[in-house]
Amino acid sequence: MNNNINTDNMLRVGTVLHGTYRIDRYLSSGGFGNTYVATNIQFGEQYAIKEFFMRGISQRDNNNTTVSVSYTDNRETFASQLEKFKKEARRLRKLNNEHIVRVHDLFEEKGTAYYVMDYIDGEHLSDRLKRTGKPLSEAEVMQLLPQILDALQAAHKEGILHLDLKPANIMVDRQGVVKLIDFGASKQQSAQGGATTSTAVSYTNGYAPREQMEQNLEKFGPWTDFYALGATIYTLLTNKKPPLPSDIDDDGSEDKHLALPMPYISNKSTKLVLWLMATYRNHRPQSVVEINMFMDKEKRTDSNPQRDAIVDDNNTLLITEGENVRDYSVMPIYNLIVMAERGDADAQNELGLRYMDGKGVKTDFANAKEWLTRSAQKGNIDALNNLNLLGKPLSYSDCKKN
Repeated sequence: MNNNINTDNMLRVGTVLHGTYRIDRYLSSGGFGNTYVATNIQFGEQYAIKEFFMRGISQRDNNNTTVSVSYTDNRETFASQLEKFKKEARRLRKLNNEHIVRVHDLFEEKGTAYYVMDYIDGEHLSDRLKRTGKPLSEAEVMQLLPQILDALQAAHKEGILHLDLKPANIMVDRQGVVKLIDFGASKQQSAQGGATTSTAVSYTNGYAPREQMEQNLEKFGPWTDFYALGATIYTLLTNKKPPLPSDIDDDGSEDKHLALPMPYISNKSTKLVLWLMATYRNHRPQSVVEINMFMDKEKRTDSNPQRDAIVDDNNTLLITEGENVRDYSVMPIYNLIVMAERGDADAQNELGLRYMDGKGVKTDFANAKEWLTRSAQKGNIDALNNLNLLGKPLSYSDCKKN
C-alpha cells in the first residue's frame, strides 16, 4: 500500500462486503471514494470495488469499517452526493461495451454505498505518461482512438455524456484493450439536447470546452466529450497539458500552433485535434460517425496522395485524380469549416446554408447569419441573397458597414 495513503480512511484487508466480496488490497482514491481489489469468495473471481467516501466529510468509526459523517451540517451534502454515486453505477450498468468498465453489483452497507466493477489489469494513460516521461507514438494513439470512439458512441447512444474524458480516465489492459472509466461527472442528455440536470457539473481544466466551464448545460452534447477527446489526443501526442479555450481563442495563428504546438505530428492528427478542440461547439464534430468519416477519408488520402477523396452527405465517396475539388455542396463539414475559417467566401456561404438548413450540423440561425455575413462582406452576392432568406434583409452596403 502507498505510504502516503491515510489507512484510517481505508477498509482493512480481509473485510468482507455484502457477504460476498473480500477486500484484498487498496487500489486508488479520489475526492469521492476509495477503490479496492476484491475477490468474490463464492467463485474466486477478482473485481474492483468502488466505495463512496467523501474526503473531509466522511470518517470511519473505531471499527475501521463503518462510514459516518464527521459533522451534522455535512449530512445533506453526503446524502446528495451518495445519490450521484449510485446514479453513476446505474449509468455504467446500462452500458454494455467492451471498452467501458462494466458494473456488476451495487449495494449499500456500513453507512455508505459500493459498486462492483471489472478489475482491469492495466495502466491509466496518465500513469503511462508519468512512467515513461514521454508522449505516446502517433501510431499507438491512432490504435487506441477507434476503441475510445467506440466507447463514446455506445455511451452517446444511451444518451450518456461522460464529461470528464482525460488520460487519467482511460485505461489500457495488458492485451492493449482500452477501457473508459470514471463516469462520476456523467450526465444524461435530454431528447432536445443539453444535460438533464440542474446541478453544477465538475470538470478538469484543459479538457473542458467553453460550454462546460460556463456550466451552460443546455449546450452540452456529444461535442462536449469530443473537445475533451481532442485535448486527450493532444496530451498523449505531446505529453503537454492542453490549453484553456481562451488560450486557443487568443492564438491568432491559422493553425493555432502557439496554443497547441504539435511540431512533429502529422497533418492528419493535427487537423483532427484542431477540429475536436474548436472553441465553438458547432464547429466540432457532432457525432462519432463524422469523426470516423474524417479518419477514413484521411486514411485513403494517405494511402494515395495523388487522389483527393471527398465524402458527400449520402456517404458517397467522390474521388478525383490530381486536382483540387471545390464542390462545396458535397464537401464534408469538417473540410468546409476549415476552408471557411481560412477566409474562403464560397465556403463561408455554403457553411451558412448548412447551419440554416440543418444539413450535417444542428440548425443554428445565429451561426448561419455570422458565416453568410462574412461571405457577403467579401462581395459574395449569393451570400447576400441567402441572408435575405433569413428574414433580415441586408444590402451589400450594410454588410460592408458591419
